[in-house]
Amino acid sequence: MKHLKKFNKYATNIKEDIVNELHKPARINFKRRSRTVIKGLNDLIQADLIDLISYSKENNGYKYVLIVINCFSKFVWTEPLINKSAQEVANAINKILQRSKKIPKNLQTDMDDIVDKYNNTVHSTTRMKPVKVTARNERSLLKSTYTHLKIANKITKFKVGDHVRISKYREAFEKGYTKLV
Repeated sequence: MKHLKKFNKYATNIKEDIVNELHKPARINFKRRSRTVIKGLNDLIQADLIDLISYSKENNGYKYVLIVINCFSKFVWTEPLINKSAQEVANAINKILQRSKKIPKNLQTDMDDIVDKYNNTVHSTTRMKPVKVTARNERSLLKSTYTHLKIANKITKFKVGDHVRISKYREAFEKGYTKLV
């Protein structure tokens, strides 16, 4: 308990030290993500498809929705699609551009071909394709890939009734604790 005195020189007892330590604001420094620099209203729009195949009966046969957002103003346009063929997506983008009455300098989308190739390529870590990972082979994949981790049968350090102290860096319901001495 002597080490707690260094946190507050002016506290009169150990309980005050503990209270002051636990209620001191946590300071966590973290790296910021690299930002997308937008230089004006028509500089960048982003587009993606939303898959609504399971709702196509209620939506007059429309299976997809093309969603386009202006990254500067955060204005959103949508266009329903029956299929996601190149011709239909191009027509939908054309309709959205006509409605917006503005031509953007940059259009950013995900690259389905690259993502598809990535998901259908054997990975060195798992030694299988990501599309082939299922609930059936989950356990064997865990055993082969994460051999250094012990998943089950872990011996606990603490017993019911042990006093523990939760770190101030943890959120309200986050797992973890430190043992009180």
